[in-house]
Amino acid sequence: MAEQDSEVLLERESGFYEKNRVKFAKDYPGRFLLIYGEEVIDDFASFDEAAEAGIRKYGIGPFMICRPDESEHLLYNIFR
Repeated sequence: MAEQDSEVLLERESGFYEKNRVKFAKDYPGRFLLIYGEEVIDDFASFDEAAEAGIRKYGIGPFMICRPDESEHLLYNIFR
């Protein structure tokens, strides 16, 4: 995937997250969300679990991991 394509996808994920942040904090307290595009793929107890699931599912593609009850979210992007 080209770097420019990755940036566009991460922008979409960030926008989706920001629009739904309050709902996510209520629905997933203390959980790490794996977000791809405009979809919550799953929630996890730890960042490592979410990252492993993202890598298994999307490989080198970009995906977002966030914990909605914290002030910052993490964009996780792997290129081999």
